Order: sequence, then structure tokens, then C-alpha cells
Amino acid sequence: MRRILGGLAIFGFATFALAQNPAETKKEAPKTEQPKKEEPKKEEPKKEEPKKAEPAAPAATSEFFPLKAGAKWKYKLGDAQDVEIRVESVKDGEATLGTYVQTRAVAKETVKVQADGVYRTKINDSPITPPVKILALPPAKDANWTIDSKIQEQPLKGKYTIKDLKEKIKTKDGKEYETVVVDAPDLDVAGTKTSVKAWYSAGKGMVKLSYTINNYEATIELVEYIEGK
Repeated sequence: MRRILGGLAIFGFATFALAQNPAETKKEAPKTEQPKKEEPKKEEPKKEEPKKAEPAAPAATSEFFPLKAGAKWKYKLGDAQDVEIRVESVKDGEATLGTYVQTRAVAKETVKVQADGVYRTKINDSPITPPVKILALPPAKDANWTIDSKIQEQPLKGKYTIKDLKEKIKTKDGKEYETVVVDAPDLDVAGTKTSVKAWYSAGKGMVKLSYTINNYEATIELVEYIEGK
């Protein structure tokens, strides 16, 4: 189970057991009271102007990463484990995803869609510095980018490449998808050699993921996608 959860954590299904730093208590400077020289004049109460409604934040979504609130992806890990990813909320242009294995909540992550790509910004409330790009937008064949980040001082390093834009695959839901293929064959995740390959389909998001951690190999495939609102 540790290897299963570790693989899910690294590539979008966060399970890093990261302790959060305790909030620091701010100390207030002592206040110096000034003697009152005269009583303040009474003023008529001011009429409050109605507050203008703030524009809604843009949704963190794209056709290859459709992150609408309430969206769900149900996967099979091998032939036994059920994995479900849920978009728990979308706020300020970022989406919080919850990960469930055999219906048990195991972790969460935060993802943000920008003009040039999809970025993972947090894992279990711990910031990734700088955020890690997991998919370039718009996808272009042979596009590649390197990552060199940290999460609680643990390294996340490597290189991603878009290998194909129209590879057709079938998944466990029995459907065929035309996919964008992203490959990262040589990653360093907290000192562990790891590789990952992901298949994204327009309108569905990630339909397949394979990864290797310390010679342990696994694949998850889409069983059902439920669109959010």
C-alpha cells in the first residue's frame, strides 16, 4: 500500500505525509494611551454606500484538465484497487482535489490552470516552491520543460516531454480515447528515482497513468468520469 500511495502522491494523487508548520503567533506592540485634551465633537452618522459585487474568480479548468467543482474521476489501479479523484472546491482560480482509495480519503492537492500550463501548487496544504507544471498548454508535440522544486525541503526534479498529441488508447471503461501523452522517465522525488507517463483526453482529463518507483510498476485506468458543474 505504501508504494501505491507514494506513486499516486507524486503525480497528481497527493499522499505526501507532510506535517504542517504551526502558525506563528503575532506579538502586538504595547499601546501608548494619549491623554484626551477635549471631547470629540459629535458627528452625524455617514450613510454607507452599497458594496459592489466582486467578479467571480476564473474557473481552474481546461479541456485537458476539466476541473469543475463536483467533477469525479473513477480509476482502477491494476484489477483490484479503486481510486477516485474529486474536485472538492474551486476558489480564486485554483482547484482542490481530494484523493480516495477504496473510498478512504488519503490526501488532497491544489491545482491551477494558467495560460501556459497546468500547475500543481500544493500537496496536503504544503506549498510546492515553485509550483510544478504537469501539462503544457496548449499541448505541442515534443514540447518539454524541466522542474526543480521543493516541498518542505524535499526535492522534485526532472524533465517532462509531450510525446504524442493523438495517440489512441482503450481504458477499462471500454472506450477509446485520442490522447496527449506526457512522459517523465527520469524524476527525482525526495531522493527516489521515479518515472511517470500520463495520457490526457480532451473533455475528460487524465484517462490513464503509469508509473515506476524503485522498480515497482503500476497503472491506473479510467473507469468513469462524472462532469462537474
